[in-house]
Amino acid sequence: MARGVKDEPYSEESQELDVEEFRAKFESCLSDLEDPRVADNQTYSFEGIIGATLCAVISGANTISDIHHYAVSKEKWLREWLDLFSGIPSYTAFWWVLVRLDPAECEQLFRNWIRTLDPVDLKEIIALDGKRVRGASKKASKSVLHMVSAWSSARGLVLGQLKTDAKSNEITAIPKLIKSLDISGAVITLDAMGCQKTILSEIAEQGGDYVVGLKGNQGSTHGEISNYFEQAYDANFDGVAVEHKRSQDKGHGRIEQRDVYATNKIGDIVKCC
Repeated sequence: MARGVKDEPYSEESQELDVEEFRAKFESCLSDLEDPRVADNQTYSFEGIIGATLCAVISGANTISDIHHYAVSKEKWLREWLDLFSGIPSYTAFWWVLVRLDPAECEQLFRNWIRTLDPVDLKEIIALDGKRVRGASKKASKSVLHMVSAWSSARGLVLGQLKTDAKSNEITAIPKLIKSLDISGAVITLDAMGCQKTILSEIAEQGGDYVVGLKGNQGSTHGEISNYFEQAYDANFDGVAVEHKRSQDKGHGRIEQRDVYATNKIGDIVKCC
């Protein structure tokens, strides 16, 4: 049985309690988000519009039309969880709210909502990675958009994103993204770009662990550790505390064998580099 799954019927009483808990948490998340509509233009509840939008975007909606179509198709389910007593908002109602909302406040709303989810699932592995999105602008000089994202592997959710001006600015953007998240107890994975003292120190200070790639961008450290393992390998790891794992794959007419050696006895090397 999957972890966290209760071996009991989902009664109406349990569902009512879950709905009450969800609405309380969601209303709390909405407390810092201001409704941009005037008082006489609030036929549909602000909670219903934002809640339906959030569900639609998580499900892959990219436009206001997509959001409206999603809400219409999921009306019965959405009514169980959100204040939609006036029905599903019209396209115009979604448009009126979304084009006037502050994007920074919306991002903070999403992060607040993420924090209400089960921390055990969210904090297993968080992958930090930078991506280049080409064609994001019609101007040739701005055709490449650089983004740094935090991805929850367990939930399949982007926990946060930051736009950077260039690939090299990921080094300064990653600590900002880390500070905006609750990573205590999480394992943060980064590629070699993230192998920086400031980044790893920030993760450690917030109670997280990390797995980071080490390449030529950290020349002296990479060289010393490579030399350590090469000498240990030549000596058949005699006197070296090391763990060894081997995997083997067959396919496409070949056999591929991988050997991984790991040790926690190289602290002095890392400190001196």
